[in-house]
Amino acid sequence: VRILLTGGSGFLGMHLLSILAHHQVLSFSRGKAGFSYQNVSYHNCNLSDTATWKQQVRDFCPDVAIHLAWTGLPDYSFSRCLENFNFSIDLVDVLASTGCKTIFMAGTCWEYGDILGKVKETDIPGPLRLFPSFKTGLRLVSQSIAKRYEVKLIWGRIFFVYGFGQRETSLIPTCYKAIKKGLYPEMKNPFSRHDFIHISDVVGAIKALVETPEVSGVFNLGSG
Repeated sequence: VRILLTGGSGFLGMHLLSILAHHQVLSFSRGKAGFSYQNVSYHNCNLSDTATWKQQVRDFCPDVAIHLAWTGLPDYSFSRCLENFNFSIDLVDVLASTGCKTIFMAGTCWEYGDILGKVKETDIPGPLRLFPSFKTGLRLVSQSIAKRYEVKLIWGRIFFVYGFGQRETSLIPTCYKAIKKGLYPEMKNPFSRHDFIHISDVVGAIKALVETPEVSGVFNLGSG
């Protein structure tokens, strides 16, 4: 299967590449790939500039696309979210019109807004902050494009991922470094409860979703 992957040099992308050995992969990223695989071709591009990647998509003609890229994190400003929203819509439209039949897109657990406790995919949240609002809008527009072209769209609401390669400023690496030095880690919200999931479980779920025939819709990717 020909798979196009965006965000291949990111935290999720680099782990996903390591388990796609049985597929032909084209990886889009802005940074240098940390690892090299015989089945993977690499293309450095700026997704905000369609001229740097549009022809590559058409030439590769992917069967499956996995869109993980979201540039600028942890910048959740309006301008940054709008930039990501626009190039993501452009990408989905190009993929669908090229004949790609399955598209996985990375959503976020923040799409559930102020809902507390366990959530299910059909839950409707209250008012959202900027970033999850753009993600929700991206899902709705992408679903409309997918329906028009008869494409399977899989939307993964990813919860709090940890593992090798995550940002050093994330909670678990911060706690680890403090404890290793004999210090108490600083907890800004000590009474918060979150669903943490290991990176291997997330990428394994993404792989299973895109490899399973007739699967589409919204899926929570958390530990439960």
